[in-house]
Amino acid sequence: MVQTGLREVSAEVPVIQINQVRKYFRDVRAVDGLDLNIGEGEYLALLGPNGAGKTTLVEMVEGLQKPDSGEILIMGLTWKGNEVHLRSQLGISLQETRFIDKLRTREVLELFASFHRLDGQRVDEVLGMIRMTEKSKAFTVNLSGGQRQRLALGIALLNEPSILLLDEPTTGLDPNSRHEIWEILTALKREKQTTLILT
Repeated sequence: MVQTGLREVSAEVPVIQINQVRKYFRDVRAVDGLDLNIGEGEYLALLGPNGAGKTTLVEMVEGLQKPDSGEILIMGLTWKGNEVHLRSQLGISLQETRFIDKLRTREVLELFASFHRLDGQRVDEVLGMIRMTEKSKAFTVNLSGGQRQRLALGIALLNEPSILLLDEPTTGLDPNSRHEIWEILTALKREKQTTLILT
């Protein structure tokens, strides 16, 4: 079952409220009666072995799965009837994001920016944030693992989300690449007060 760690307590009204949430898969209790409040600008790490329910919990927060019982509120709202608004508040980066090999770094960001009706200026800002300006013309197939992970993070940051959900953002990366990811996230917390959940 899910355990939490690395919490920083916030006195603000919770950005995410999880009330007595349960999710079962046949006889497996993935999430069992979880209560959790996460405040603005708070970092939360979900810790546990494979199969402990971390991804299930994140998917319920994302609105991809529904709890069997209990309630999840994002900024005081449930997913039902508020999906468009809530999606605009989330940035999501998966563990293994696949890119089209024949697209350049900038083109990938431009593609996802178009979904949010964002312009080239925002793409430039994100390239700077993820330290990929010099790689903007590189084809994604030629990027290192750390660079690909930073690009995935950049996609999640395009819409300036209030809540950022990261699934194992540094798994499989060398120490230098891990350090770069953590530096980006630390700067983001300092400057934007983004709420972060990571597994």
